[in-house]
Amino acid sequence: MAITVIGGGAMGCLWAARLGLAGEENLWVVEKDAERYAAIAEQGAISFHGAAKETRKIPVRVVRQIAELPFSALDGVILAAKAYQVDDVLAMLLPLLDEKTPVLCLANGAGFGGESLLNLWRQQGRTTEYLSKLGQVFFAVSFQGAYLARPGEVFARGEGAVYWGSLPSTSRGYVVNEVSKNKLESVLSAVPGCVYQENFVVELWRKLLVNSVINPLTALWQVTNGGLTAEKLSEEQRSVKNALLQEGLAVAAAYGSRVLGRDDFLSPTAVGAVLEETIAATAENYSSMYQDMAYGRKTEIDFINGYLIHWGERLGVATPCQRQVYEQILALTKETGLLP
Repeated sequence: MAITVIGGGAMGCLWAARLGLAGEENLWVVEKDAERYAAIAEQGAISFHGAAKETRKIPVRVVRQIAELPFSALDGVILAAKAYQVDDVLAMLLPLLDEKTPVLCLANGAGFGGESLLNLWRQQGRTTEYLSKLGQVFFAVSFQGAYLARPGEVFARGEGAVYWGSLPSTSRGYVVNEVSKNKLESVLSAVPGCVYQENFVVELWRKLLVNSVINPLTALWQVTNGGLTAEKLSEEQRSVKNALLQEGLAVAAAYGSRVLGRDDFLSPTAVGAVLEETIAATAENYSSMYQDMAYGRKTEIDFINGYLIHWGERLGVATPCQRQVYEQILALTKETGLLP
């Protein structure tokens, strides 16, 4: 099967490696960054360092632009882009793909792949033409960590599960493309840890709440994920960590009951347990937001804490701690937030 991974960063390289180890031999990587492209092209492979310290070379072909891909031969696309890039890439990519070719989005957070994507097509006057293509787009939340030591060389950090599925059709106005779903299921069945979730929105929000704590706090406090374990935090820091989680849970509860009509949407105890398990499993990892800030890149804060603040405002749930860390990240990175 011909599979393309769009994005040659840590998660993109990790997924290319996982697919290669699962037996996929016709792998393509799209990487527009000149340095990353050159490194992967030179070796014709991605260097993968697994949890057991083994090193494997995963053969891949790399191109700079999406337009260079062999579209007629593609059996699936893994989109390992930043949250703020997803809609632009999908708007360009989906019209070029066969309707049976699935796309799996790996970005952190929420708020992409829906109305904002439709707005991009609406500006082109092609919403109706492309609406059905949303049915071939799927999403994943990953509890696996990765670190890019240098371009084209990735280290696995944590062996957690990957949950994937579709967002509720009521929020995107589409019907799931069963053919593309089955195709993707065939691809992912060979990748360890991948689990399809019929009610994917639960997994999306669970990971969103975990990210809303780990990402901004590791970035602000300049620590690895393991630096958020209770014994390593001051009393004040533990209070901030808990407040972020409790505010996120309150927003999730309101969203579940008032938007989805579910009073049992998420279990606070279960989310708290997943948070601590994730911190422990990826203790040596630097969060994506930490790395983005360290390298002077734009962060995904608007699609994580900003998304919770947005829904808190819509549903009348106060999120003062979420807003505080959100504004601190924006101030440190000199970004302009999407929220008012």
